[in-house]
Amino acid sequence: MSSFDWREFLHAAKEIFPRVQSLRQVEMRDEALCRIGISRAYYAAFHAAAQLVDTDAVPGGTHERVIRALKSSADRTYRRIGNDLDTLRTMRVRADYLSERYPLRGYNGNAVLELQLALHYADSILKRISAL
Repeated sequence: MSSFDWREFLHAAKEIFPRVQSLRQVEMRDEALCRIGISRAYYAAFHAAAQLVDTDAVPGGTHERVIRALKSSADRTYRRIGNDLDTLRTMRVRADYLSERYPLRGYNGNAVLELQLALHYADSILKRISAL
């Protein structure tokens, strides 16, 4: 039995983007799709990154341990992956838990741009991991 390829989450997130990218005003349904895409992009990057590090001696929850291990690595590429994953995690937490209209970063409520940024971070992380 083969294991699930977590990168498929990124493919699913990318399928959402063409459906919403041309929107100037993001309605609730579209915002929901963007939030889902951000979350899936994060999990694609997280699961790939988690395979890089041993987190047994690192305190914290699962996600925090992976990010801490990467950010404290002697390897510059691992640190960059950790920093980008930390940023993407913040985006995912806001997308999954923030009840107010999304996002808050000056996009005038345009969650499409936040999704685009999340896809960029996830792509970047996965490319760095593939190059290792």
